[in-house]
Order: sequence, then C-alpha cells, then structure tokens
Amino acid sequence: MLNRAIAPWTAMADAEKFGRNLRNASSLSAARLLSAHGPTVEGPMVDTLMEAMSRIPGLPQWLPGADVDLEAALDAHRVRRH
Repeated sequence: MLNRAIAPWTAMADAEKFGRNLRNASSLSAARLLSAHGPTVEGPMVDTLMEAMSRIPGLPQWLPGADVDLEAALDAHRVRRH
C-alpha cells in the first residue's frame, strides 16, 4: 500500500514488463541494495524485498484522503529481528 502511495505510476505499469525487469535485476544476486527512498537492504532480505516488489503492480490503487492507519500498516510490514 505504501509503495502505491509514494509511486502512483505503478498503477499504470505493465505487470509483465515490470516483472521481467525485476527478475533481470534479481538475477544479479545482489548482496546489498541501496535506495534513495528507504533503508539499505542486505542478505536474505534482498530476496524478500524482490518478492514484495513483484506484487506492486497488483496492489490496490491509492486513494488520496483515504482513512488509513499508518502505524498499523507499518507494523504489518515491520521486520522483527530476534
């Protein structure tokens, strides 16, 4: 949901082309991903991020002004480390 909020263009993305490019990037087997929009992702979380990104084109469209509990959304996606 938050990905759609910060990148509404993903609603118009061709899911097949998006997926193909994501698979190409994933095939590089990066150990670390850097982002201007989020934290550095390392190790096994790289695969987790790629899998999550593959779902972006199918996410529901973001509705500005929608009553969203941001903290609940963040809690649902927060990684718990032991």
